[in-house]
Amino acid sequence: MAESLLVTLRHAEEDITVPETTLRSCSPVLDGILRDTSPPDDGGNKVLTIDDVELEVLSLFVDILTANSFAPTNMSGLAKYRAAGFRSEYLAFNSGSLMPLIHKYDCQGLLMQLQEAVHASLRNPDAQRFYEAQPSLQVGRIPIESFFKKLGRSIAVMLRYDTEDSSQWMTDCTMNCLAVYLSKDSKKDDYAQLCRAKLDGLPRAVVADLLVHVFTKAPLVGEGGIEVQGAKSVKQSKRQRST
Repeated sequence: MAESLLVTLRHAEEDITVPETTLRSCSPVLDGILRDTSPPDDGGNKVLTIDDVELEVLSLFVDILTANSFAPTNMSGLAKYRAAGFRSEYLAFNSGSLMPLIHKYDCQGLLMQLQEAVHASLRNPDAQRFYEAQPSLQVGRIPIESFFKKLGRSIAVMLRYDTEDSSQWMTDCTMNCLAVYLSKDSKKDDYAQLCRAKLDGLPRAVVADLLVHVFTKAPLVGEGGIEVQGAKSVKQSKRQRST
């Protein structure tokens, strides 16, 4: 198949043109769709309608696919943040919005890129600087806790799309970041309901691994500000005992 063959991704706001080989190589689903799609009778590009995500999400999706090709599209902020040294952080914080397309088209290679972006963001001591520089966030210094909560939300969204009910790609660091996100509403009166709502969307295997992590490794902070680290046990109080 010649590299010159193009596909028009039709969106309600704007059409995006992408080499057919680029799309087919990233996804078995797209490969099958485009293989079975004939060009228009007038000899133009094949057309694939993708209008179930925002245009900025589709633009980022295409930018990732074409980043290392002969004709990168550069429609999103990916190139800008890549040049600044924050490519991983940009992908990690946008992974939640990308997951519907990645799941729909079974783009396993892109999913692995997002997972590695999360790991790299947590390893990078300058990652919070990227977070603080985002124009959509409040002006001024952002507490490091907010950084982990936002990144933890991205991790949670990625896990909700895990059809294999597995958290094998997770490390202690990513699991702890997820736990920070899940516990961010601890001072609210309906904390139990909010926490359950977040847990209900996660695969059972992930919830089990998360529980083990909290019991054995996660640093916990109680109402009095006392931090408990390492292995923990649950104390049975007298009033909780069954009568």
